[in-house]
Amino acid sequence: MVNFTILASGYTTALSAFNFDSSAGKLSLLSTTPTQNSPSWLEANVNHKAVFAALETTPGGIESFTIGADGSLTSVSRTDSAGIPVALAVLSNGKEVVTANYDNGQVVSYPIDADGVTLGAGVNGALLKGSGPVAGRQDGPHPHHVVEYKDEVLISDLGSDMVWRMTKDAAGAYQVAGQIEQAPGSGPRHIAATDGKLFVLHELDNSLSYYTLPELPAAKPLSAKFRMLRRHCEAPKPTTSSTTPAPPAETETTADPEVPSTSTTATPSSTEPESTPTLAPPGPVTPQPNDSGASLLGNFSVLPTDPPAGAAWGAGELLLSQDSKFLYASNRNVGTTDERGDPIAIFSNGEYLIAAGQNAGGVVIFERGTDGGLKELDRYTGEGSDKLTTFTWL
Repeated sequence: MVNFTILASGYTTALSAFNFDSSAGKLSLLSTTPTQNSPSWLEANVNHKAVFAALETTPGGIESFTIGADGSLTSVSRTDSAGIPVALAVLSNGKEVVTANYDNGQVVSYPIDADGVTLGAGVNGALLKGSGPVAGRQDGPHPHHVVEYKDEVLISDLGSDMVWRMTKDAAGAYQVAGQIEQAPGSGPRHIAATDGKLFVLHELDNSLSYYTLPELPAAKPLSAKFRMLRRHCEAPKPTTSSTTPAPPAETETTADPEVPSTSTTATPSSTEPESTPTLAPPGPVTPQPNDSGASLLGNFSVLPTDPPAGAAWGAGELLLSQDSKFLYASNRNVGTTDERGDPIAIFSNGEYLIAAGQNAGGVVIFERGTDGGLKELDRYTGEGSDKLTTFTWL
């Protein structure tokens, strides 16, 4: 029997620890730990002895915890971020946490003490600037995701339609070293990067773009293409309880020799046979100007083909599988919802994937197939399953 501990957080005042028994295929709650309001992003250090939470509240901050053998958490330090962070990156050297405030665009890095968990005073880096055409959402910079890539830190900026490439200066502050402009009004939310490739999920136009990501300075672009292959559509499991019905599967998969297959997930189930309707081809590729040598290679929609009446979509999370063969993207229905809920969080340890709806659907654990498909193993809707936005596998 193999048991996995999975930490979760979101728009709550507690962190949840779940146990996944892979032999029985069951997910259960281990414990909850009180914390500051809205720890909307959670990330562990490389040895999984400490975890760091971005507190999406006013005043915002970063809180650090030690992790007990049973998944229990003990708060160790908290710093004021002088803004509202919605994501952070714990760097692989274990010595630093980097974040950017959604409300004011301030990039901040925090040193981690020798104990691996205590945060030091923040170092202010670049103050991001810019805006976009969507009133109320793009009136200023709104950095939404922070990712370490080689010796850079990448930041997707929903407000300015930009992916910023950050490097550390001599004073230890992160400054802009390059930028990759996105389509006006697209609202880049989350990103993934690997081997000279950058994937950008856009919340406002529900699209996924694929770029080359050459070294700074620019290197020769790669060549690749997108090709949509199939879509999984599965119905919810029958239920005799009063629990909210399980949402059906909504995954789209692409494959290409140089491009990871892509799935968009709407808290799927796995009880009905797969169907393969014809999909519309990807949209036209319009090269986007940038100053760091990146080239746009593909762009396509992640919208479901069968939305309910009154639906309004906002792309949520982007997950690149550990083998870099598949991409999974979540879509939130922020309009008139139906039984499929509004999935936002998707995180994987390679063999399994866990997902949650921000306002409905509970927590669902899946087994990943070799073809990228997802088989639902269990669904948990009890204490600690509400309003989750992020998971960390230990």
